[in-house]
Amino acid sequence: GSSRHGSPGTCSNMSNVESSTVFKILHDGDLRRWRVSEYESIPFAEFKDKVCELYGLKAGDATIKYEDEDGDKVTLARDRDILEMSRQELKIIRLTVYKNVPPKSDATRVAPSVVSSDAVEDTLPTKPKAKDDKIKEKLLKTLKKELKEAKAAKIPKALKKERKSEIKTEIKNLKNQAPPGASP
Repeated sequence: GSSRHGSPGTCSNMSNVESSTVFKILHDGDLRRWRVSEYESIPFAEFKDKVCELYGLKAGDATIKYEDEDGDKVTLARDRDILEMSRQELKIIRLTVYKNVPPKSDATRVAPSVVSSDAVEDTLPTKPKAKDDKIKEKLLKTLKKELKEAKAAKIPKALKKERKSEIKTEIKNLKNQAPPGASP
C-alpha cells in the first residue's frame, strides 16, 4: 500500500505559516525558535508564561526584552508593550529572557509592572517600616497611573478590560498586604 504524507488542511496551514511571526528567544546562551500566529492578540501574562515555559522559568522570575528596529532592547511588561512590538512589523522578533535577580541595594528601582508585590515584599524584610510605606505608596501611585493609561489606551476592548482588571487586582493586593516583617 501507499502511505499518505501531510494531513487534511495542509493548504490552510501554509497560509498560517505565512501570516505567523517567528520569535528567536535567547536565555542564558540557549537560542530557541517559536512561531506564533497573531501574537499581538495574546494577553501579556499568557505570552510571558509561554516564553518562560520554554526555559522552565516561572513568569514572575523573569524579564523579557525584544530588539526593536533600532537594535535597542525594549522591556515587555504589559499588553500595550506587545501591541507596540507588533507595530514594528519585524519579520523575526528577537527576545531575550533575563532571570530576575533581587536587588541588593535600592529596592525602589524595581519596576512594579515587572515584579509582583510579593517579590517586592521579599526584598524588604529588614528595611524600616517608613521606607516600606513609601515604596507601597509609590507602587500604588504607579498602578493608578497605569490604570488611567489602560482606560485611555486605543486597544481592543477585551485587552483593555483584562489590563484594567489586572491593575485593579494588583492595587487590591497591595492595599490588603500586611507590612513586611509583620507576623501573620
